[in-house]
Amino acid sequence: MNFKCLSCFLLLLIQIQFCKGITSVMNAEQLAFGGMGTTVNNNFSAFQNPSLLVFTNGPSLGLSVENKFLTKELQSYLFQGSVNLHLSGCIGIFGARTGNTNFSENEIGIIYSRKLTEKFSVGINFSHQELRLNTGEYTSPNEWTAAIGMSAKPLSFLEIGVVLFNPAHFQRTNKKVNVAVPQLNIGTAWAISKNVKVRLETEQKSPGTMALITALEYKPNDLLCLRMGYRTSAAQPAFGFGIKMKAMKIDAGCMYHNVLGFSPGVSISYSL
Repeated sequence: MNFKCLSCFLLLLIQIQFCKGITSVMNAEQLAFGGMGTTVNNNFSAFQNPSLLVFTNGPSLGLSVENKFLTKELQSYLFQGSVNLHLSGCIGIFGARTGNTNFSENEIGIIYSRKLTEKFSVGINFSHQELRLNTGEYTSPNEWTAAIGMSAKPLSFLEIGVVLFNPAHFQRTNKKVNVAVPQLNIGTAWAISKNVKVRLETEQKSPGTMALITALEYKPNDLLCLRMGYRTSAAQPAFGFGIKMKAMKIDAGCMYHNVLGFSPGVSISYSL
């Protein structure tokens, strides 16, 4: 395969990722669960479920790196920083980048979340995305997108999360057709014991196309957490672990595609 064909292939992959909107990049914990995130409470809620941001205690910061299919040109970086306003909710900023100097997907946005009751919260985020092509032959399409989420804990052992990505069906500013289609994710988490939690999530982007994600989380102690998941879309198994040390948390995760290979990731987050 010559360089021109390889470049077109990589551009196509990034274009596909761009069409997924704000779900195109994943933090390490999300990777370990097979891509689910509606009930996963961490410092990357803008990319999973904005309503979970309000459960962050104090100022927080999260940084993550994902190497999709072990391809340098598809390496992703993401960050999120937030401040808890207590009774007024929680507000934060987030951003992501995938690609290199020749072609990249860039995103930056704001997120807000608030508790309506002790066991029910809502959240929303807005972001601007740009697909930058430094070739001189193509324009750089861009778009605005958003996500609306809610989370509830009706029972002590049950959590429910719902997220609608791109609800307004925004379109790229220099395109006549919509590209970032709406996506609905619904998930639950069951604490079957003090140390074990089972998770289930559905992901639907259009009628007739649905992915089912299942995951298992095991915490042998307060320091270590072991995770595994499976995604029916392209039959992708996943695994990973997390280490929590007081205010700092380190996570590692990996998804496997039977054709394209491994997609590992590492995240570091800090909360006061």
